[in-house]
Amino acid sequence: MNKKKFLVLAILMVALLVLSSALFVACNKNDAQTDSDTPSEESETIEPTEGLLISNSDFKVVSTTTDSYPRTITDWSGAKTYSSGSYESGVIAGAISLEQALYAANKSTWKDTDEKGLYAKLTAGGRYGDDDEIKHALMIYMPTADESTDDVTYGPTAYGYTSKSFTLEAHAYYKLSVDVLTYDIAGDSTNSSNVPGARIYVSTNTYAEFANIDTNGEWKTYELFIEGSASSSTSLTLNLSLGNYTSTYRDGLTTGYAFFDNVVLEKLETEDSKTPSEQYAEAVASEQTDNTYIQTNTLKVPNGRFDFGTTTLSSTSAPSNWSFVTGNSSEDDPAPTSLGYNAIIDASKFSTNYNLYSSTYYLKANEDASPTSYVPANELSAIETLIGALPANTVGSNVYMLSQQLMTASGIKSSKQITIERNKVYAISVDVFTYGVHGAGASLVLTGSDGNDITIKGISAKVSDNALIGSTTIEQDTGYSISE
Repeated sequence: MNKKKFLVLAILMVALLVLSSALFVACNKNDAQTDSDTPSEESETIEPTEGLLISNSDFKVVSTTTDSYPRTITDWSGAKTYSSGSYESGVIAGAISLEQALYAANKSTWKDTDEKGLYAKLTAGGRYGDDDEIKHALMIYMPTADESTDDVTYGPTAYGYTSKSFTLEAHAYYKLSVDVLTYDIAGDSTNSSNVPGARIYVSTNTYAEFANIDTNGEWKTYELFIEGSASSSTSLTLNLSLGNYTSTYRDGLTTGYAFFDNVVLEKLETEDSKTPSEQYAEAVASEQTDNTYIQTNTLKVPNGRFDFGTTTLSSTSAPSNWSFVTGNSSEDDPAPTSLGYNAIIDASKFSTNYNLYSSTYYLKANEDASPTSYVPANELSAIETLIGALPANTVGSNVYMLSQQLMTASGIKSSKQITIERNKVYAISVDVFTYGVHGAGASLVLTGSDGNDITIKGISAKVSDNALIGSTTIEQDTGYSISE
């Protein structure tokens, strides 16, 4: 019998008037007209490649209702990557053929001139030979705004193709590889912080991405190693896009070309005496080369590295695949959240951002005295160099910060169950950094469906009878006000 348990990071930040910080670690132009001498493929059923873990990931199966390119790709859907964005969507996108005659006959559709010489870049190194059966690649092209016509408006965009859902087995390891070539990448010149480029994005039940990709006319390979769930199979989707735009990231709108090819998802097997888990561990420790970029992702605790989620500080902010929870939430007197400053933060940038992690207090000794301002976050200068010293083997520098300036009980809870099997031994680890905690401290709780919780509590507990602001004891009758 398996017992289902939720991993709950119930960080009970119990503090009175103090900053208590706990950080855990478009329209596709598929109907373009072609010249009368345009080479064509026979309008017949195209049989898909067998054994692909992502349906039609070689872009072989395309629409046969037209002889022109680009063509609609079966089992992939093209769309703006964020529905509420007001950016342009008139991209020229779909499957293109790298067969020389077909490419030459259709390249004017995506404005490839002799000066650009895209075909030579796409086929460099004999990439598409005479013996290659499949010569399709996915292209997304967005012209610049000055190329707009009466019929269509161009300009920086975020447009991508999403695959059908695919499944990763529990306890298994996988490698996803994608080749990318970009050319003429540019962004919105009105925004100096714009970082344009292509994007590879895995989502649904986890999040992983390569963003702001610009290969400057050369093919580069991007590899994502994924560790499967410990409890059940997991469904994911893959999005390949030009540009990036989300509710929290608005600086990646892009023009130019993005080409994607050799999309391969494979289940790792023992190779050269290395088990799949050893290959995954090797990928975690690897460094990028000139032409290959590697990332890793685990489904055992989805988004356990806090790579995805809002970076905007708020009272109830939680990472993606986690939910914010508070004590007494169903009672008349729930734990307060109004002065919480919670979000995913970059620990490597803590020293320049810590002063943003609280509101300002104004204190006065009596009614005749001028108010004295106090910013609790300023006390974090004492640890600004310590936060960036992340534990060994840490992947990335994102951490989740949970803080509260009032006495409270709040935390985050994972959204996915994990399975604890009978007669097996498991280890669950969480890196914790606390500072300025007063009261009962922080807690880690493994909540079981059988009602038997496993709890580590009292982390950094510091119970005090005094009313404190930072390390300063204040008189109970001292007046104060708060300014956001």
